[in-house]
Amino acid sequence: MLKLSVNDIVRNNENCYSFVVAVSKRARQIAEEQRDEGTIPDERPVDMAVEEFMEGKFHILQPDLNAEAEADAEEEAKLRAEEDAIAKLRAEEARQDKNGADGQQS
Repeated sequence: MLKLSVNDIVRNNENCYSFVVAVSKRARQIAEEQRDEGTIPDERPVDMAVEEFMEGKFHILQPDLNAEAEADAEEEAKLRAEEDAIAKLRAEEARQDKNGADGQQS
């Protein structure tokens, strides 16, 4: 196999860390498949995973940061709404307790 550096393999919009993680995940999958099938590989799973990547058989999926930020904002809004509702209930309970205590003192 031709010895290439990560920078020779990684495409413009991908970073080296993502590449290494993706290749290692795919290599583990290949190793598990070979173990389950009981086959003895001619190549190392890592080499096979790199070749698959270079042939375009799998791609690195980048997270949609905007979608994650929106989901986080929605979750925060829900939490704030729940906290506000709880605070209103507690205030109402306190008001009722105070009115009940005032009625008992008379």
